[in-house]
Amino acid sequence: MPANPFESHLIKIPASEVVDELYGPSPSKGDRDIADFRRKNIKKPERAETGEFIDLERLQNWLSDNDLEKHLEGGNLEALVNQQEAFYRQSYGPNFRLDRSTVKIELSRLPLIEKGLKNGSVNYPLLTVIPDKLTLAEAKMTQAEFAYHKLLEPLKQQGLKIWAETGEGRWTKLTLPEVLKGYIPVELNDFDPAALETNWSTELARVIAQKQAAPKTEPGQIELIFTDSRQDVPKEQQVINQEGKETANQFSFIEMIKNQVKVLTPQQWITLAAQKYQQDKTYLSRNTWDCMMAVLKNKDGVDPPVSVAIAHSVGGEVYLHSAHAVNSDDRRRWRSAL
Repeated sequence: MPANPFESHLIKIPASEVVDELYGPSPSKGDRDIADFRRKNIKKPERAETGEFIDLERLQNWLSDNDLEKHLEGGNLEALVNQQEAFYRQSYGPNFRLDRSTVKIELSRLPLIEKGLKNGSVNYPLLTVIPDKLTLAEAKMTQAEFAYHKLLEPLKQQGLKIWAETGEGRWTKLTLPEVLKGYIPVELNDFDPAALETNWSTELARVIAQKQAAPKTEPGQIELIFTDSRQDVPKEQQVINQEGKETANQFSFIEMIKNQVKVLTPQQWITLAAQKYQQDKTYLSRNTWDCMMAVLKNKDGVDPPVSVAIAHSVGGEVYLHSAHAVNSDDRRRWRSAL
């Protein structure tokens, strides 16, 4: 029997039709054979308040059926999942096992992922995983703090270097612990693009006041996003925005929000940086600066009083800090998170 029980009579379902799964095929298409196949042979995605989800097995089938797996790093989803499970086992202990049944992805994201895979702006299924049990100290950490202390910092024993672990050497006058605690993850819809363009400092301050603080780490969280695992995102690499359109990498945080481009949060960036270094001692963003989906309140008296999160490894050390929201350096990049 083939690995896929429907393999012998499989009807290929184009990825562009995947959103139809939410509403059913349009009457104008009239393709009842495919509709009947879906109804009989494909388990319906799980429903949730935020949409519908498919699991890892169905994601694997979707990638294979639409000839998309070849665009992944190494060309094999299962190998990348196994690799990350081994990474977390090293960080969380020998008894850690990844429960694949808990890995879900929104059905509505698949068209964006397809476009990102095809244009080369994503190639890696990044899993951010929090174990089921946390110590009291870990439960008090922000997501960025937890990723740093559990995943990145231990790699110093393997030669990893981290910039400015102590002191107030950053232009924000914040120490590294203050930066990690102060990173506030944001969403694209948190901002008014017009206000951001008019006075980005005021708009960032508004968002920070509204959110007040970064959320604490919660046990058992698992999230899957597709990103770019290359050491440096090329300057010419176009990215896919949340409307499914290609857009040029315009470097600044302001343009990122205006163009509806989603990038990695500090937790995700730190996780990817740790995974790449553990794999072959690759420093992420060695020649570029990655914008991140987070904002930061600077030390009192610093002008401007707020900043946006960036990270890189220029100089052979991992830098976790921040910068102005304007386009001031063409080394900045948008590392997609679809």
